[in-house]
Amino acid sequence: MPLVSRQSVIMAEESAFLDKDVFDGAKEKLGRYLEELPSEKGGQGTVDAGLAGVQLADGVCGVMSTTGGAVHPYRLVTGIISRLLKTYPSFWLYTHALSGSMPNTSSTLPTMDVPPPRANAGKDRSRT
Repeated sequence: MPLVSRQSVIMAEESAFLDKDVFDGAKEKLGRYLEELPSEKGGQGTVDAGLAGVQLADGVCGVMSTTGGAVHPYRLVTGIISRLLKTYPSFWLYTHALSGSMPNTSSTLPTMDVPPPRANAGKDRSRT
C-alpha cells in the first residue's frame, strides 16, 4: 500500500450503517464469510460507533470496510497536498498557472513539459 494512502487513511472502501440492527446483521454475515475464507481476514473489518479515536457522523452506528480498488479523488488529492505542505513548507501550487507552450519532451512517450509562467518570464512571446 502506498505510503500516502496509509498516512491519509484513504486505503479502504467503507460503508456506513445508520441502522444498528442492519449493522449487526452485516457484521454477523461478515464473520461467517471470514470463517469460510480466512485468507480475506486482512482486508475486511468493522468499526463500531463510540470506539475511542473514531469520529463518525451523527447517526452512524458503525462502518464496514474492505480494501478497495478505487480511491475517492478529492481525498486522494487533498491527502497528497497535505503531505507535501507538511514535508515542504515552501511548497506552492499554482492553480491558475498559464503556460506559453507545452512541448512534447519525448518522441516515444506521450509526455509533455508544462513550464510554469515564471519559467517563461522574459521570453519573447511573439513567436509562440
